Amino acid sequence: MPDIRHPETVKAIARELIANGHNQEQALLTVGYGKCTARNGKGAQICADKRVKEALRVEEARLVKRSDYTIDNCDADYERVLDLSIELKQPSAAVSAITGRARLRGWDKDHQVTEQPATVLTPEELEAAQEAARGVIKLKVG
Repeated sequence: MPDIRHPETVKAIARELIANGHNQEQALLTVGYGKCTARNGKGAQICADKRVKEALRVEEARLVKRSDYTIDNCDADYERVLDLSIELKQPSAAVSAITGRARLRGWDKDHQVTEQPATVLTPEELEAAQEAARGVIKLKVG
């Protein structure tokens, strides 16, 4: 059976977690752990180990650097999808893009939202925001 204290085991678990969409049981089975270990609390403990978490963070950072796809790229993609969904009058797609951007920033239900200082808008900015809101409402109603 693999040993979590061995650095190669830790790296292998991290690579398998990334490769299979973070399925802990499958990652442990692939690395060589038995079904009982992979399926019970021991498997969860192995994947929660600080060495595995650190190896996972390092491996994910390596992949991001290699792919050159960053959070900013993802945010820009969401922006383009949002604009296109509004143009095509697809309000559900617009909501999905808005939700995705919120999750990207950590504003989803699994994260604590921090208070942001109120932004003071100029009269021109306020009018533009109101016009954009009216456009979204028209999409939803019309």
